[in-house]
Amino acid sequence: MSVEEIERVVAQRVAKAIEAIAMYETKTNLARKSMSQTKQQKEEVVENASNKRKWEGNHNG
Repeated sequence: MSVEEIERVVAQRVAKAIEAIAMYETKTNLARKSMSQTKQQKEEVVENASNKRKWEGNHNG
């Protein structure tokens, strides 16, 4: 194998590794955002339920 062929193979492998890292980072960021949204939605549900109980307590006597 010539030096040029070795350099080409190494460059291809580096490019694939960089692409894999970029894909991993993208998936990780999407998962993190999804988890954050889920947590925020859960907090909103809890707050809404609390507000409903307070309202019902004030209006039911």
